[in-house]
Amino acid sequence: MKENFVKDRKVFVAATASFLGYLVLIYNILYVMGYLKLVPFQLLPTLIAGEPLANLVTFCTFFMVLRITQRITWVGLTYGLAQGLMSVPRLIVGNVLNGLASFRALKVFADSRSGKAAVRWDNTAHLEGIGNMAGDEGARKRAVIERVPIEQVMTGLISKDVQSVVRALHQIPEDADQLERAEVISYMRNLVSSPELRIRAAVAQTVGRLTWNELTPTLFTSLNDEDPIVLGNAARSLLERPRLGAVIEQAFSICRPRAVQAIIQSIEQDRRRQRQVFELIVNEELLVTKATIIASSLVLRKRFSLFMEGLKSGANTHQPMLNIGVESVQPDAT
Repeated sequence: MKENFVKDRKVFVAATASFLGYLVLIYNILYVMGYLKLVPFQLLPTLIAGEPLANLVTFCTFFMVLRITQRITWVGLTYGLAQGLMSVPRLIVGNVLNGLASFRALKVFADSRSGKAAVRWDNTAHLEGIGNMAGDEGARKRAVIERVPIEQVMTGLISKDVQSVVRALHQIPEDADQLERAEVISYMRNLVSSPELRIRAAVAQTVGRLTWNELTPTLFTSLNDEDPIVLGNAARSLLERPRLGAVIEQAFSICRPRAVQAIIQSIEQDRRRQRQVFELIVNEELLVTKATIIASSLVLRKRFSLFMEGLKSGANTHQPMLNIGVESVQPDAT
């Protein structure tokens, strides 16, 4: 409990310090500009060479540059050099937003403590994208899919432009006829092995939206992908598939440990799907699924135990009522 308390409060300190740090950085930039006669004024120095504070700033600056270099490198390897370089200004913007959000949260909390207003937190309004959480958002995703002619979708699926392919994947209609469905499935089976991460991630996400049984092999191909984003999308899509009991039993039987762990994490994060999986374990006797979730997840093990206790207590509660009902309709022996 104390660790969680400290962790929660650390966010305010870190976000506020980062925000104020940018003000100090601006001050030092103006000082250097004044020292170089680039501006018509000269500010007082904040650091003196050799002082402990200057040594501490140098030490922290080294790790800041190292962190930025790592961010550019890994984002660039995943999304390209342009996005890697853009990650630096996004880092600054994110820190500023976090600082402003921290100040707003402190104000809301202070107003609630002083009786000025009740606590009312703001929610971020957004639509789900590649690699996002699934669950109850499925209906909203389907509702915002733009209806386009199937010919345009087919053209997008064979396009050389990554964005066009991703857009076409999200525009595939669920009610396509048999011929259109066969053509779409053939394209998706090729795209699932694309060298482009965004395409593979979009395929893994689309498989969860399209409840076509023919796409099950494509789903298992995505579950064998090396990238964690694709794995996460495929694991969440698996929970949206028809005949979930048979599919999840097969997945836990043949998939690699990384895929199994991704499926376990998806089940942990979706309470509605948890209950569905637990019911399938009981009703369809999914022995592999039961053994896997019990062995792999302490959270699911405890929740499955509570689920079984609830079933037993419900059965015990209903049994006397049935007996009373039977006795009440029996004729009097006298």
